[in-house]
Amino acid sequence: MPNVLMLFPHPTEKLLADVLAGIEPRERMYGLVELRERGWEVATDDSRLEGFAGWVRRHFNWMMNPLSIRTIRKLRNFDILIVKDDFSLSAALAAWVFGKRIVFLDSMFLPPRRFWRRWSACWCIKLADRTIAFSDTQVTEWVNRYDLPRNKFSSSIFSLDIPFYTRREPLRHKGSILLAIGRDLGRDYSTLLSAIRHSGTPLELVTLPYLSSRLDTQGVKIGIHQSLTYEALFDRYDQCLAAVVPLRAGTSYPSGIRAVLEAMVRGTPVIATRTPILEEHFQHGVHLLFAEAEDVGSLREQINSLQSLADGGLAMAQRARQTVISNFGMDQYLSKLESVLSSVLDPAAS
Repeated sequence: MPNVLMLFPHPTEKLLADVLAGIEPRERMYGLVELRERGWEVATDDSRLEGFAGWVRRHFNWMMNPLSIRTIRKLRNFDILIVKDDFSLSAALAAWVFGKRIVFLDSMFLPPRRFWRRWSACWCIKLADRTIAFSDTQVTEWVNRYDLPRNKFSSSIFSLDIPFYTRREPLRHKGSILLAIGRDLGRDYSTLLSAIRHSGTPLELVTLPYLSSRLDTQGVKIGIHQSLTYEALFDRYDQCLAAVVPLRAGTSYPSGIRAVLEAMVRGTPVIATRTPILEEHFQHGVHLLFAEAEDVGSLREQINSLQSLADGGLAMAQRARQTVISNFGMDQYLSKLESVLSSVLDPAAS
C-alpha cells in the first residue's frame, strides 16, 4: 500500500490517543484512523509546529505556512502528502521538488483579501494534485473567481463518527434553553444576543474568550463555557429548545457544519443562518429552520416559530437525524478520500 504523510494545524499525538480511546470522535483525525484500518500506511509530523518553523507559523501565518527541515526530509520517504487546513506554498514546492503527490484538505476558507495570500493559495491549488473541499458550492466559487481548473478540485461531505454520537440514545425534553456552540470567526453571536435580549429565553454559549469577551450580554440570561465534555454536551442537546448556529453574512465556507450535524445526530432541532453550503444538504422546515444572515428580526422569528410548535420541532429533528445518520458517516467520506488518493497516484486509472 502507498504511504501517506498527514500534516495537521495542531499537535496530533494526544488527540489521536483520545480518538483511539473513544474520548474524541474519529472525524477529528479526518480519515487517518480509517485509512490505517484499510491498509494504508499513514504517519503524522508535528515538527512544523515547533522550533523556528513553529515561530514563523505563529507570528506570520497570514503570510506563510512553512515546513520544518525535518518535515521536508521526512517527506522524501512518502508517496503522498496530505495538508489539513491552511495552504502551504512550501509544502507544494517541496512535493514538486521531490516528485511527491500532494493533496490539500479543507484548506479553503473565505476568499483571501491580501494579494500574497490570494497568489499563494492559487499557486498551491495549481501545484497540488488535488484540493478537497467540503462544499461543491465553495469549489465553484473559487473556480469562477480565480479562473482555476475544475479538475484540480474534489468536493466531499463533512462526516461524523456516527457510532460515537449515537452510543447514547437521545432523551429529548422540550426545554427553554438555546444552545450555541462554535469557535471560528464566522460565528455571529451578536445577532443571536440581540434576538433574545429581554425575551427571557436563556442561552448557553460554548466558545472561546476571543469570541465571547466583547459580547454585550446585558439583558440576556447567558451561561458561557470554554469547553464541555461530550457527555455534558449530549445532556445539553437533550434538554435544550434548539441548537442555534448564527453565521456572519457572506460566509462561503463550511462554517457551522460540525455544529449543525452534531445537533442533528443528537435529535436536537436546529436554527442556522442560511448559507449556500448548508443549503446544499438541508431544507428549511424539513431538516432545520433558516434565518437570514445578521438579521435580528429573522432570527427572532425562527426562535418564536420553534417555540410555538406543539412538538417543539421534534418531527423536523427526527427527519434531520435520519438524514445525517444515512448520509454523513465516515464511510461515505472515506470512500471519497480513498478515491482521490488512488486517482492522484495513478491518474491514468481514474
